[in-house]
Amino acid sequence: IAIFEKHFPPDHPTLAASFYNMATILQDHGDYAAARQRMEAAIAIFEKHFPPDHPNLAASFSNLAAILRDLGEYAAARQRMEVAIAIEQKHFPPDHPTLATSYNNLAHIELADGHKRRACELWRQAYAIFTKHFAADHPHVRQVEKTLRKHCGRAPE
Repeated sequence: IAIFEKHFPPDHPTLAASFYNMATILQDHGDYAAARQRMEAAIAIFEKHFPPDHPNLAASFSNLAAILRDLGEYAAARQRMEVAIAIEQKHFPPDHPTLATSYNNLAHIELADGHKRRACELWRQAYAIFTKHFAADHPHVRQVEKTLRKHCGRAPE
């Protein structure tokens, strides 16, 4: 990042990508405040270069939502995840695995915020999409199935 900052203007997309990547590393290491700062910096740059419904922004909002969830800021996390989903719904068919992943991510936010029923509804949506596209032993299918059993009390339908 330091090298890029010497050679690119402060709003260059290369810097945004570097901030985005650093944010994911910081999140993996549990430094959520620093991760948030880097992800928000990346988003600010991306918003200058991409239209508001660009898929790159959806991915950034989704990742920011995960960071906010880790910080316990559930309302802000939900809002960012819903923005990501709205963007994805413009670019993908309703049964696309990308949307299933986002429903799964939103479900984790809902569960963390005490909205178990809503989380279970979202996991069922994700499961239905994943099983349409992937075999029963696919990691996405198995993960959502396991989560449904654990939190929703029964096998997926």
